[in-house]
Amino acid sequence: MNYKLVVVDLDDSLLNCVSQISEGNQRAIKKARDKGVMVTIATGRIFSSALPFAKQLGINIPIISCQGATIIHPITGEKLHSRPVSMELTRQILKFALDRDLYIQVSYDNNYYYSKECQWQDKYYSQTKIRGVYCSDLMAFVNDPPAKLLIIDEQHNISKLWEEAVAVFGDSLAITISCPEYLEFNHWEATKGNGVKALMNMLGIPREQVIAIGDSFNDISMLEVAGLGVAVANAPDDVKAHADFITLPHYNDGVAHVIEKFILS
Repeated sequence: MNYKLVVVDLDDSLLNCVSQISEGNQRAIKKARDKGVMVTIATGRIFSSALPFAKQLGINIPIISCQGATIIHPITGEKLHSRPVSMELTRQILKFALDRDLYIQVSYDNNYYYSKECQWQDKYYSQTKIRGVYCSDLMAFVNDPPAKLLIIDEQHNISKLWEEAVAVFGDSLAITISCPEYLEFNHWEATKGNGVKALMNMLGIPREQVIAIGDSFNDISMLEVAGLGVAVANAPDDVKAHADFITLPHYNDGVAHVIEKFILS
């Protein structure tokens, strides 16, 4: 197959254990782009957190952020696709979290607002390098529909919280466990799979010519949309079950391995 587009998740897929792009992955992506293949990012991170990686790779096509809620061009900053959470649902999600005294973020393209200073805020900042803004009364402060909301808590609590959230909100939202400690709330249409579909339409590329690479449950939708869905070896078995190919783990240049096998060879 003559692949024309590679869409890759950031954390635990493209990025290594210290949240950096390895030299091996950078070289492979450059070779793919030199060959005329387009490469971009699909991440749960907000746009401003993903942008430095897009610039590092020289990406010149739109990137997918906030689990597919937004598609923004990294050079012009033009927003090409947006599926925010309604204010009505935003207030309901905030009540769900604040009634349980949980740490929650309300996220926009370039920043986020969070409910309390705690270990989860420190952890998130250390990973993303986006400081965010503390807000003592998110319910009163938030007036604009956000791209997503994020609860962070102990891994052993997240599955239970997911079950409770699904019972409360049903299919009115896309509710995903994006990593063991993260529970994310998006517009029901805001998935990485739908983001990749929208991007394919923008670029005029059929699904058969698309490779998607990811590691987590929020990546499943794009693995299924792409002509070749790839899971990194560090992905859970339930994610691997949706992939067409299993590559090396994220800390062993798994993205480079895919590019070398399916594009450069």
